[in-house]
Amino acid sequence: MHKDFDAARRAYAPDRDPVTFTLGGELFTVLPDPTLGDTFELYDAPEPTPENEQESVRILTRFIRRMIPEEERPRFDLALYRIPSTHGFVIIECATYIAEQVVQRPTEPPRTSSSGRRPTGKKSTKRVAGLSPLS
Repeated sequence: MHKDFDAARRAYAPDRDPVTFTLGGELFTVLPDPTLGDTFELYDAPEPTPENEQESVRILTRFIRRMIPEEERPRFDLALYRIPSTHGFVIIECATYIAEQVVQRPTEPPRTSSSGRRPTGKKSTKRVAGLSPLS
């Protein structure tokens, strides 16, 4: 017995507008769908902090590099030499942008999103387990 799981994967090819970005004065196109391995690595990457920013930037740079077509990677490597070492935040922002575009869900709530329920207003009725509020 044999089942071809790649056939189902090939049948699912969503139509997406190309995603592009400019970095180091160069325009790059993003591959439309990250690999499962890339998403795992990105998920496992530490949250960037001042203490680990350099490590985070290196991990995110690898992610960005794998997200562009192979023929554009040498230009990407050269573009990195045009970015000052103090501008690692640009790599973090770029990787966040790419992830948001290819996963098609934001990595943080939109600025217009509410921060939760307002403190004013009616409070919920507390219920005792198994009893309705009318009991």
